[in-house]
Parts: sequence; C-alpha cells; structure tokens
Amino acid sequence: SLKNLYFISNLLQVVEVVSGDCIIVADDSLPFGSPAAERRVNLSSIRCPKLGNPRRDEKPAPYAREAREFLRTRLIGRQVQVSMEYSRKVPLADGSAAPAGPADSRVMGFGSVFLLSQGKESEDVRSTTTQTSATQQPGVNVAELIIARGFGTVIRHRDFEERSNYYENLLAAESRATAGKKGIHSAKDPPSMHVTDLLTTSAKKAKDFLPFLQRNRRMTAVVEYVLSGH
Repeated sequence: SLKNLYFISNLLQVVEVVSGDCIIVADDSLPFGSPAAERRVNLSSIRCPKLGNPRRDEKPAPYAREAREFLRTRLIGRQVQVSMEYSRKVPLADGSAAPAGPADSRVMGFGSVFLLSQGKESEDVRSTTTQTSATQQPGVNVAELIIARGFGTVIRHRDFEERSNYYENLLAAESRATAGKKGIHSAKDPPSMHVTDLLTTSAKKAKDFLPFLQRNRRMTAVVEYVLSGH
C-alpha cells in the first residue's frame, strides 16, 4: 500500500541487488513471508544503465552489469538504513498511448539508502559540500556511491517533482565523476562482458556448454538467489 512506502527504517539487510539503482531489503523482525518483510527500494533521483531482458533479446546497456556488480560486492548481506522519500506511478508496459488505469500501472517507492559502517566505500565518496543539518547523512549514501563511480546519472527533476533529500550531494558527486571521466562519462569504449545465459537458451546449446563447465573442476561463481534453506 502507499502507506507502507513511506518509512524511515531501523537497520535492514540487503538481500538482493536488482540493478545499479534498485535493491531489495529484508526486515528480520517481521515473520518470513510477510508482505512487509522484504521491500524493493529504488534509489532516489538517480538512473543507472538498464540491464536489458534476455527473454526479449534486449542486451544490457554499457556499464549496466558493472553498476550492479559494484553494488552487489558492497551491499549484499550488509545492514543499511532506508529513508523512503517519494513514490511514482508507472505503467506496467512501455509504449502505450492510452492513459494507464489502476490495473495497468504500479507504484514504485524511491528512497535513500545508507551504509552506517564505512569500509572501502568511504574512499568512493568524498563530499565536497558542507552538509547542513537538513542534509546531514547518517552514513554513506549508496546513491552517491554509485554516482561518484560514474555508474549512473542524476535525474533532472522538474521544479514541482519530489526528489532525494540529498539531491545537492548527488549533483556534486556527478560533477566529480564527470570531471574525472569515470564510467559512463569516459571517452573510452565501455568494457566488454560476454555472458551466456543458460536459463534462456535452448537445451542443445546448454548441453554444448557443459564440457566447458566440466573442464574446469573449480570455478569462481556468484550465488544470485537462494530459494530456501535446503
């Protein structure tokens, strides 16, 4: 519900990084399976390259995977504080000319996410502005973290639009990333990343890929999802 979109959390655990600008957090104090136990949080006032959709043959935009991986290595399993700031109603399908009705749209919640314990990520964010009491941050702003690395851009909101409470800090981080030619602001070609998605490929192609997996007895891998405890 809309009411549940607005909250300032105690510590929540990051259980999934959906993309460079969207994470899922879990509240261990609530029963498992409760609708409020896990929340999808879109980072306020920033936009990262889209990951695409292999089922629709949409390839990821440059730096989309790098942005997601950057957050995954810093956030998964970490405790964060979340402050939800605004919501947007968006159509379920793009490209529709007809006005979206309630059944054709969904409400997305946007908020600021903070890492309270600083580690290597503190090197990524060095605020150049003096924070006023109105913008004092409780920790490292995850949105500022990813903008500072050049993995996203700050949304230019219209005057009447709600935005991040830390909008000026995001703009400052973007200016530093642009000046440093980092990530998407670089004049260099983006790094190439080749991924074979065996979930969406044919059974024959998956079988053809098996000898490659068997040839290397040990491989470094990332667990993307845990279905259950067994």
